Amino acid sequence: MDINQILKDIGQTADPALNESGLFVSLLTLLVRDLFIVAILVATYLVLRYTRQASVAVIKRNFVGYFSNPTGYVFLCVFVSLTSFAAFWPHGFFNSNLANLEQLNEYLPLIMLIYIPTITMSIWSEERRERTDELLLTLPAKDFDIVVGKFLSAALIFTVSLLFSQFCNFLVLSSLARSPDTGLMNLDTGLLAANYFGYWLIGLTMLSLGMVGSFLTNNMTIAFVFGLILNVPLVAADTADIIIPSGETAQIISSLGIASQFDDFRRGVFSLTSTVFFLVVICNGLYLCMVLIGKRHWSGGRDGRSMWWHYLIRVTAIMGTSVAVILITGRYNVLRYDATAGKVSSLSEDTVALIKSLEPEHPIHIEAYISREVPEQYIRTKYELLTMLKEFGSYTSPRIHVTIHDDLEPYDDIVRTAEDIYGIALQNVTSTERDIQNTKQVIMGAVFRCGLDKTIVPFFEYGIPVEYEVARSLATVARDEKKRIGLINTRAQMLTIFNPQGGRPLPQQAILDELSKQYAIQPVNLNESFNAEDYDILFVVQPSSLQELQLSQLIDAINKGIPTAIFEDPIPQTVSAPPTRQPLRGRVASFQFGDP
Repeated sequence: MDINQILKDIGQTADPALNESGLFVSLLTLLVRDLFIVAILVATYLVLRYTRQASVAVIKRNFVGYFSNPTGYVFLCVFVSLTSFAAFWPHGFFNSNLANLEQLNEYLPLIMLIYIPTITMSIWSEERRERTDELLLTLPAKDFDIVVGKFLSAALIFTVSLLFSQFCNFLVLSSLARSPDTGLMNLDTGLLAANYFGYWLIGLTMLSLGMVGSFLTNNMTIAFVFGLILNVPLVAADTADIIIPSGETAQIISSLGIASQFDDFRRGVFSLTSTVFFLVVICNGLYLCMVLIGKRHWSGGRDGRSMWWHYLIRVTAIMGTSVAVILITGRYNVLRYDATAGKVSSLSEDTVALIKSLEPEHPIHIEAYISREVPEQYIRTKYELLTMLKEFGSYTSPRIHVTIHDDLEPYDDIVRTAEDIYGIALQNVTSTERDIQNTKQVIMGAVFRCGLDKTIVPFFEYGIPVEYEVARSLATVARDEKKRIGLINTRAQMLTIFNPQGGRPLPQQAILDELSKQYAIQPVNLNESFNAEDYDILFVVQPSSLQELQLSQLIDAINKGIPTAIFEDPIPQTVSAPPTRQPLRGRVASFQFGDP
């Protein structure tokens, strides 16, 4: 049976003991997902045990030595405390009303920037300070054995810290995500596991670079600073647009940062592209450590021949190749697994089939404008919009190009540009939060461009499925021309009505606003002759209000096979239209009963 169904059945029971078992089932599910990380570490350890005995000895020595010192436990407690505070202390966690780690995702790279160097600063600098590095280098072991052993010991230390953090955050989330009425715990363990797997890869990446800083000096404080400096570019790459004016260059640099590559795991998606990025950076960091630990071989010494230029060229070539591999795998993002409950972070099969069927003459460009802060009822809409747009961009990157302007403020220049060019303007949204009624200016729209054609969604309204809205706009803009709807003029006031006495005009009906996003709506006056074949479908509201000659024209069009949508309300309440007339005479009666 599905785990989510088990949790639902448990949560609907009135027995508190069974509700506690729901917590146990969720924890067990999370631990089963974590076995993937444990399996990787165990498999690596077993391979080294039979092939690299020296590496195993280094792993045991460093791992046990770290936790034999009280300082190690202090750093571990500080890390767990910081992750918990970052996850639940900001107001955004309670304002969003979502049981996830979205706040921690924002602050984790900064926490790692401080915590990771505390692990790596003593990796090699302490060996040099205590003169034990010469002993290690004279052992019957290769440089590779020592570097791998040092790295895996640091990885084990970090993994232990991460598991403690996950357990603590799980307990807090599970207590907050439980419904007070039914006791049902609405916690997505798949999303939580994907988040922490991404944290793990980030940590391993930063460990490999932090080790490079430790190999550069014999002073632990300086090694800490070097480790921090080497990791700053990966963390700060997401803000490249602040420094670099070129949008395309800034986007490329941003894609090589931690935040961009972690984004899939952030949404609960295991992605091969992101995994390859972190593995490539890890390999580069370990190779630099190999070069530095082998300095005695290529530095030349007093009588030897220096080969620093050779290794400089080699390192440069490897880094260039690594960047190429990252960009290529990012372009062809094929292997992805959505671990979230309900697969909310992936496209449905119908949407995927629609995208594959599209054959636009030009590439499709999606440009979205999203506010930094939105009212509580729009938080899920914003989350789904960002998720779907990123999924569209990653799934079909050669065909669809997505640009997202998020974290916008009402006073930003780009907000005014969106209104001037596309008509995507700020909307005044009223909401009630903590029994206080507030009005916020929110922008949350998108424009879809294909060649000279464009489709604009001025605002993603609450309650409308975001995936449907985006897929519909894509299908519309990819067509050569919109299908035409002939709107029959009746006494039902569907279009905008201007008051001849100068009053405020009545807006057109909301259904026409929705239809106009996908179709070209053209009014049809039955007082004049018209060619029904000029329209793909006819749309008529309250046909009973038509005169007999007008109704005859409509029936003739229907008899010609023109698809027609008819809406008749005997007592209309929300549309300005007369009620159905009784009795119907002549051809009106025959139309009512469907006679030819």
